[in-house]
Amino acid sequence: MKKVIIMFALFSLLQAKDVYHIKKGEKIEGDISIIGKSAIIEGKVEGEVVIINGDLELYGEVDGDVAVIGGDANLYSGSRIEGDFAVVGGKMYKEEGAEIEGEITEASLGPFKALLKFIPPLTSMPGKVEIKDEREAEEEGRVVVKIDKKGFKPAKTIFILVWGISLSLLILIIGLVIPTPVENMNMFIEKKAGYSFLAGFLAEILFVPCIILLAISILGIPIIPFFVIAFILALLLSLAPSSLFTGKILKKNLAFLPDKPYLLSFLGLVFVFIVWVLGSLLSMGNSILGVFGFVVSLIAIFILYLYFTFGLGSIILSRLGTRKP
Repeated sequence: MKKVIIMFALFSLLQAKDVYHIKKGEKIEGDISIIGKSAIIEGKVEGEVVIINGDLELYGEVDGDVAVIGGDANLYSGSRIEGDFAVVGGKMYKEEGAEIEGEITEASLGPFKALLKFIPPLTSMPGKVEIKDEREAEEEGRVVVKIDKKGFKPAKTIFILVWGISLSLLILIIGLVIPTPVENMNMFIEKKAGYSFLAGFLAEILFVPCIILLAISILGIPIIPFFVIAFILALLLSLAPSSLFTGKILKKNLAFLPDKPYLLSFLGLVFVFIVWVLGSLLSMGNSILGVFGFVVSLIAIFILYLYFTFGLGSIILSRLGTRKP
């Protein structure tokens, strides 16, 4: 009961959002990226707006595209978006008189929306901020905030997040459909890790030579597309036993995790992408945190490479999970 109360309190804290306010008469020159905060825009933004794990209240104008991920978007009368508008994992409310010139996209994240709560809030102003002095601002009747565009770019983090959600869902399905083969492949990783890595590594480095050999053979050319597709499918399948291996390690250290193999496999892959997303978020700006975030991202990429290599080797050694070690 104590653990449940602590987890509920932590989840409640993660739910809490600060508000980033662009007041009427203010203009932002550049893109805005807001993580873990809601935004009220009454002024004007000359760029794109991306909000992750936060809500949007729009009264003013946005010259570029707007994306709200893991939150709701409310567009009030008099507001205007010149680019495309997307709401992923939230709801959209649009009053009569609100204008959107581009395309409107709405999509659901389902249960994966809860994963966004574990992304820490970070500033939306990653670079140098220059504000005009009060006298000049009063003369113009507005305040202009210039943002250094060399800072955080949201597209990279969004791509990692979407890719992670898609692959995690695929691994969950694989674990549900073929649980026994996945468990057999996982046994090779647990009991014959060295052989699994070597087999996977050899398969990776021999992929290109095999393509070349097929290409120089008249009979082999038609086989190349099927060979490439088979290799890609094997790489996707390889994530299941490797993720299960990590999931079991997490289970040993976190007793409250479920004991279902398919869920442990799912959590094992989610873990890697959470690390990667955190690294991408920390990479914003030019501070020491940017260097640390870059290192964290490299670690996550290396772990994902190990997932592919060990898993691919286990597929080969287990003959697609048909035999045990």
